[in-house]
Amino acid sequence: MNNANLFINAQTPAIFGIALETAVKDYYKINSIIKRQSNKISPVLLNAIVQTNPLKDLKDINKISAWIKQLEQILSQNLSLSQKHTVIFNSNTNEIEHTLSVYGVDTDIDFLDELFFSSTDYASIRKFAQEIENMIVEESFIKKKEKTIKVKNFTEVVTFLMNDAKKGQSFQRYKGLGEMNPDQLWETTMNPENRILLKVKVEDAIIADEVFSTLMGDEVEPRRNFIEDNALSIDNLDF
Repeated sequence: MNNANLFINAQTPAIFGIALETAVKDYYKINSIIKRQSNKISPVLLNAIVQTNPLKDLKDINKISAWIKQLEQILSQNLSLSQKHTVIFNSNTNEIEHTLSVYGVDTDIDFLDELFFSSTDYASIRKFAQEIENMIVEESFIKKKEKTIKVKNFTEVVTFLMNDAKKGQSFQRYKGLGEMNPDQLWETTMNPENRILLKVKVEDAIIADEVFSTLMGDEVEPRRNFIEDNALSIDNLDF
């Protein structure tokens, strides 16, 4: 991200350095939330929600209607003629319902209830939308050295930065450290000047052992109960 500058428009100061790096980190945090939620809610819908104005609850019908209209407009961008997104508010169940149909056949159906809008995941999405995503407008552009491109959303900002960072680089994947050559192992893992050592402390060994046994043991029921009880309270989860 060195020498990269994000401009909301030509009249505003550039966003660069630590501020731009922090915004990119927040973007990846939101993507991890989308990945985690994608087993319940369509990733297409979640990515569109990130670009909407925040909706705090399902109590004001006028705000809900405006939010649904904005969401449908975002979902309808770059669609093929065979696809159609429909979003409605069901007052009987107090849920927002989203349907994707292809050639008239419903393929994805999602339900957004009060629990979703009050979750920590949506709070993170709402914060990102307010502070980062919604600042991108039609006049926004990113510039690095002599190259300048217009951007319609923050995804395009990150794509530009990542593609630029990969120029002249080569990438290799390993299943384990034993597959590396000695010089590669030294450069990536063993060199004291580059490596980072983290010390893990277990304050309560009994509780830690119980949690480990619950999540890694042979019994499925305790593990499912643990996940159901704690899923909505998780703010940051690494895969």
